Parts: sequence; C-alpha cells; structure tokens
Amino acid sequence: MPDYELQYLNLGGRATPIRLMLTYLGISFKDTKFDVQKDWPSVKATLPFGQGPVLVIDKTVKLAQSHAILHFLAKEHGLEPEGNLNQAFAEIKNCRSMEQYCCSTIS
Repeated sequence: MPDYELQYLNLGGRATPIRLMLTYLGISFKDTKFDVQKDWPSVKATLPFGQGPVLVIDKTVKLAQSHAILHFLAKEHGLEPEGNLNQAFAEIKNCRSMEQYCCSTIS
C-alpha cells in the first residue's frame, strides 16, 4: 500500500472529497494542514501550480488538482466504474459537482 500525505490549507474546501474517499477506502493517510496566514506564503512555492490540494505518494510523487487526485484514487483502489459509458456518467457527475462548487464560491 502506498504512503499517502494530503496537503491543503486548514480548511475543508477542495480537500474534503479526497479525505472522504480515503476514509471510505479505509486508507490511512497523513493529513497535513497549512495555516493560511503563517504557513501558506512559504508553502505555496513548493506545490504544483502553487495551489492545493496535493496528494504526495510515497514521499516523492506530488499529484495536484482535486479532480485528478480523486480520479487516481478511484482507479487505483477499485472504485472506477466498469465500461466506458459508466465511466463517462461518473465523469459527468464529477464535473457537475465541480462546476456547482466553483459557481457557489463566486456568488
């Protein structure tokens, strides 16, 4: 089993679905939370695209972007639906939830 570390601000935000998936799968992980005021300015430069969440795998590989992280975990741990059509429907739901999240933060 790979060693996972989830890095994000000390907020729920985009890391919450990743935390929920890891918990659902029964996978232990290090949950590193950065303080927005104290830690973020120095940590930002170390993250891909200068943003989080980031999933660090075996202390070497850094995956960025919550959608990509969720997709990786689903494929890696047997949660991806079988067949292209079922995978497309899963992507539709994922994209829709991301769009709703983005739009809700704007208004």
